[in-house]
Amino acid sequence: MRVGIYEDNPLGHRLYHVRLIAEALLDAGHTPVLMTSREAAQSVEASVHLGPLSQRLEIDGGCAPLPPSLRGRAIAGMRQVNALAKSGSIDWLLVPYADHIAQAASLSRTMATGVPVEGLLMRSRYAYPSERRRDAALAWASRRAVESTPWRRLMVLDPLGYEALSERTRQSGTTALMPDPADDIMALSKSEARQILGLGGDQIGVLFVLPGSIDMRKGPVELAQAFTHSDLDDGARLLIAGSFSEEALRRLEPIAGADRRVLLTNRLLDEVTFSATFRAADVVCAPYLRHVGSSGIVGRAAYVGAPLLASDYGWVGEATTRYELGITADTRDAPALMVALHAAAALAGTDTRTEVSEPFRSFNTIEGFQETWLAGIHE
Repeated sequence: MRVGIYEDNPLGHRLYHVRLIAEALLDAGHTPVLMTSREAAQSVEASVHLGPLSQRLEIDGGCAPLPPSLRGRAIAGMRQVNALAKSGSIDWLLVPYADHIAQAASLSRTMATGVPVEGLLMRSRYAYPSERRRDAALAWASRRAVESTPWRRLMVLDPLGYEALSERTRQSGTTALMPDPADDIMALSKSEARQILGLGGDQIGVLFVLPGSIDMRKGPVELAQAFTHSDLDDGARLLIAGSFSEEALRRLEPIAGADRRVLLTNRLLDEVTFSATFRAADVVCAPYLRHVGSSGIVGRAAYVGAPLLASDYGWVGEATTRYELGITADTRDAPALMVALHAAAALAGTDTRTEVSEPFRSFNTIEGFQETWLAGIHE
């Protein structure tokens, strides 16, 4: 079976998820076809994440890049999905990042023909408080997308979003809770990991690490400012590592310049370096600002057993508390965040891999992620 995977955006973890899906399809004897734009196919992210599959993954770079506006992306993305489903070149279509596209598809109900389509809703806005009129509109559209999708299945990544659905919807066969793959961190000793990160020669006390794609929504500036204004030991370090947005870099560089304890690594992390950020850390940070959705950083911290310093909002806060993974705080509140830094530092050396966290860790696996994507195809 030829299975299309539509992904137009190479940033963050998106093409990594494409790779996991493609690997599972190949192992099952199917032919995966990445359907994307030429720009995404030629991106640095594509070479990093899809390189291992370069001789086995068919790539169709004929999709037009989506426009920048939210409404434009939703409508253009819906039309692109409809066109691909009716193209005759594939037997099944998967949409790993269906946010906004799925909402538009549900509202339009235009897809009456074509191959089966399955997608994943990353953010379940309907499960969160609506602080603005725009949030309320998105919440309504997101719930409608899940409860009345014209697609074969629309899955949900955020457990709060899944738990908020009616029993009837959960049992309908048109949705499922998707694991967030987190057991991909390589086995490294702490000393090996710190050598990889260039920290091997430093006398370091507690090492806080904020890894991943770094933009202002992740709270890096709030974390760095709280860290520099706290009275943590001089040996403490804060490492912020990943691909920075322009604004995040502009705001963080002066902070790091004024405090040698704040370390910045601004580049796309390969698998070894990404793994090293978790293995090197005494505390993994997820200080996201009002983040809607799941977090692979939280899942990976739980997988390696590193204590978390996390936002108290949404699933990030709920998972950290429910599974006893670390400390939470309102990361918009500087004094509260400074208190949380001290509380998290006291957990350094603690292993959070306990019976309490085991259900969270055992669910969020690559195997579970791949099996959920292939379940519809193999029914």
